[in-house]
Amino acid sequence: MSRTKLVSDSSLLLDIWVLLRQAKLDAPSFRTIAAAVGLSAPTLVQRFGSREAMLERVILAAWDRLDDATDAAIGESLNSGKGAQALLKNLSAAEDTCRLLSVSQAYGATHDRAKAWRAMVEAALAKRLGGSGLQARETGARLFALWQGRMSWQETGGKNFRLGEAIKELSR
Repeated sequence: MSRTKLVSDSSLLLDIWVLLRQAKLDAPSFRTIAAAVGLSAPTLVQRFGSREAMLERVILAAWDRLDDATDAAIGESLNSGKGAQALLKNLSAAEDTCRLLSVSQAYGATHDRAKAWRAMVEAALAKRLGGSGLQARETGARLFALWQGRMSWQETGGKNFRLGEAIKELSR
């Protein structure tokens, strides 16, 4: 007879993700995570099988949350006069996208999720910038890259440019 889980998988996955984000850990051990979340290392091994499987599930759960937030941000930005800027502002508040993109490079399934998410955001940006052709797609890709670059360096010195002005410049 199996024991009742005191901590749900979704809660545990979120707790581990918060730990990965805050501690900037790329490959923590079961022992490190167990101590932080209040479970034993054998319990984590029993739930996930391997450290790699656990980290992949944690990252995929973060992508699920970001996909939900992205869908909501895309919908909200349709009703906003600041389309692309509103979309990026909402996404900036949704999840630590730079960290998520960074840790997703290590695993096949998470890497594919990162690529799909980027394509979705770039397409939404292109649409909000007024088109669906090659030029709009390229502009959406440039804006995505500017936004992610700004997000990744924000912790080390603030804002070097105004996103709204970059959008205006790229839209010309």
